[in-house]
Amino acid sequence: LPTERETLFYYNLREIPPVPEGSEGHAILQVAVQSRIKLFWRPAALRKKMGDHVEQQLQVSQQNNQLTLKNPTGYYLTIAYLGRDEKGVLPGFKSTMVAPFSSVTTSTGSYSGKQFYLCYMDDYGALRMNTLSCQRQCRLQPVENKK
Repeated sequence: LPTERETLFYYNLREIPPVPEGSEGHAILQVAVQSRIKLFWRPAALRKKMGDHVEQQLQVSQQNNQLTLKNPTGYYLTIAYLGRDEKGVLPGFKSTMVAPFSSVTTSTGSYSGKQFYLCYMDDYGALRMNTLSCQRQCRLQPVENKK
């Protein structure tokens, strides 16, 4: 496995219960469950200290109604929210994962403004809201917690 980047594995699990004995001719309800779990393997060389925010290294550029998200780090970055404000996601946006040392382009739909709200998921599953201001370059700033 690579030592300079995280590796992503998917664990797919399908549970189909057996038909109970003696249930022939009786109405029964059976539920089959399918789960897909993401497993991230982080090499020892990529130790992340508490409070490190490598997500802030995300490089964003805007061209017309598209944002290009470039990840210069060895970590997977999950972008869970993109909106013009904190109240609603842009129409058509689906959460996306940006692999280490790669980029993803996403549409902003009909919104062509220069101010966005972008939310990423941290190592603990918490969502972290940021403002994204795009003038000549796009700048990512954490949104302060409101108390």
